[in-house]
Amino acid sequence: MGILDPRRGKKPDRDLKQIGLFTAAPFMLLVGPLLGWLGGQWLDKQWSTEPYLAALGGALGLVSAAMQIYKLIKQSQAIGKEDDDEGSSQP
Repeated sequence: MGILDPRRGKKPDRDLKQIGLFTAAPFMLLVGPLLGWLGGQWLDKQWSTEPYLAALGGALGLVSAAMQIYKLIKQSQAIGKEDDDEGSSQP
């Protein structure tokens, strides 16, 4: 039985929601540091501080991506718990 088996009740909806959330994680790990680095490079060119602001921007982008992934994990856990609570109340 696959994760999308209709005989599993409400679990496919939960699984699809969680797959959607976790698919976003790699993109966050790419985009956050990349945007921070690019923004830092632009500021480095404006203020002649090369390479400090690019490194700082990349690090801040990585930290913000990690925070967002933490929020995604918490959201996924809430979805799983919510569906488990609904399943236990049904006969």
